Parts: sequence; structure tokens; C-alpha cells
Amino acid sequence: MPDDVLQFIFGPSPYAASWLWLGLALLMIVIAWYVGVVVWTLPAHRLRAIPLIRSMHSNLLRRKFVRSIQSIDRRYRAGELTAADASHQMSRTLRSFLHQATGTPAQYLHVEAIRASDLAEAAPLFAALNDAQFNTTSPVDVHEAGSTAEELIRSWP
Repeated sequence: MPDDVLQFIFGPSPYAASWLWLGLALLMIVIAWYVGVVVWTLPAHRLRAIPLIRSMHSNLLRRKFVRSIQSIDRRYRAGELTAADASHQMSRTLRSFLHQATGTPAQYLHVEAIRASDLAEAAPLFAALNDAQFNTTSPVDVHEAGSTAEELIRSWP
């Protein structure tokens, strides 16, 4: 009689293979999340040194700063900003872009220092923006300066 009962005893049923793949997929998602957070929070000079991320970072910077210039120009044309305010904000935005893109502290440089540095391509635009900001009778068209700033950001090497 005891031998007859043993035929009804069996081990636990095995897990389905889909649980293994689901667990591995979730693990990969968590790892990718942490890598994304680390990369997203790296300083710009470190991002410029990583070959694959360099181009993505450059494209992201360009889009971000072009949108900022477009927003300033839109507010200027709507009458929310004066020519002096708009040119000041465009200059500040362009200087921030150049700092992020090159590492050169463009926020602290005068136009002459920019003209003598590797940022010389941007010097005429900074001179025009300074003229529009500090000269109330300036012939500089702020809308045109904004378009030039957008083009400079898009074409920066």
C-alpha cells in the first residue's frame, strides 16, 4: 500500500522561460536608466570627450539654443521686449551656447577678446548686439541679428 501513494507525489512545476526573459528585460531597463542619468548629468566638457555622445550632445545644444533665440525674437516682435532687452538676451544666450559648445568662457569675454580667440566668427554679431543694446539710435535690426545668431548656432563647428 505505501508504494501506491508514491506515484501521486511529484516535484514543483518548472517556471516558464518567459519569466526569465522578463526579468532580464527589466534588469536591462534599470541599467539603461542609470546609464542615462549618469550621462545626462555629466558636465559639457566630459560629454564633448565621449565620441558617440559628442554628436548627440552637439545636436541637442543646437536645438535648445536655437529655440531660445527664436523665443527671444518672437517676444521682441510681439512687443514684449525692447531692442536693448532683446539684444541683451540674445547676446547672453549666444555666449552660453559658445561656452557649452567650446568650453571657452565666452560669458566673461569682451568683443575684442572674442575677436582674438577661436570664437572670432561670432565677434561681428556680438558687436552688433552690443550696439543694439547700448545705442538707442543703432541701425542694427534685432530681428536680423536673431536670424544671424540662429544661423551661427546651427553652423558652429
